[in-house]
Amino acid sequence: MSNFQDIIISKYNELIRKLSKYNQNLSLVEKAFNFALYYHKDQKRLSGEPYIIHPLEVALILVDYYMDPITISAALLHDVIEDTNLQIDKIYKEFGQEVGFIVDSLTKLQKLSPFLNTVIFSSKNKDLTLINLKRLFISTSKDIRVIIIKLA
Repeated sequence: MSNFQDIIISKYNELIRKLSKYNQNLSLVEKAFNFALYYHKDQKRLSGEPYIIHPLEVALILVDYYMDPITISAALLHDVIEDTNLQIDKIYKEFGQEVGFIVDSLTKLQKLSPFLNTVIFSSKNKDLTLINLKRLFISTSKDIRVIIIKLA
């Protein structure tokens, strides 16, 4: 077994151990992990690190703040749509409305980030900047977990 496989297993076991201390329903998180692991299976960062380590680390941050299994599952899935050819409908079908909405919102937020950076830091049109920021906050305010995952 490679060192990275050991790291993935170790982080996953830590996540489940921490989550099981305050929540007995682990099936959604287990399903999300296996789903994300499958879809990220061949993806590596420039460093050579398997991509799944990033969502696992985000989930570990969230479990330390006692977030619910829906939030942790969405964190595990948050880059699957962005980084694979999977469509968001599959997330809604497999994980339900709440997880689907959070993952969908995070994907839209991710797509908006380069645009916002350009507008915020280089735009001379402050009205345009405020309008775009307002849209961003309105879309994410429907579920605060979107912002929480993004910050994690």
